[in-house]
Amino acid sequence: MKKSSKEIWYLWGSFWSVVIGLIVSKVYLTWAFLFYTEGYQFWGFNSWTNDRLWMWATENHQFFMVLTLTIFISIGCLFVKFLIDNGVIKHS
Repeated sequence: MKKSSKEIWYLWGSFWSVVIGLIVSKVYLTWAFLFYTEGYQFWGFNSWTNDRLWMWATENHQFFMVLTLTIFISIGCLFVKFLIDNGVIKHS
């Protein structure tokens, strides 16, 4: 089955979105784990009433990564759709 160039562009957009999403989520999780283990989690304890994102990310790091990748893949596909609709990417 031959893929059209439009599908290939969506695959490239999804691939690069996964790469960028993995980098962003790993950097954020590394910072969150270090912040939590170094004892800085009590800074500004009374200034914010909801759960902090970094605390939630350290407790649910697999779900955080899946959520981050889903958001980045959605943005990547929307970006490719925008480029195709505006004629920046030519497809057959």
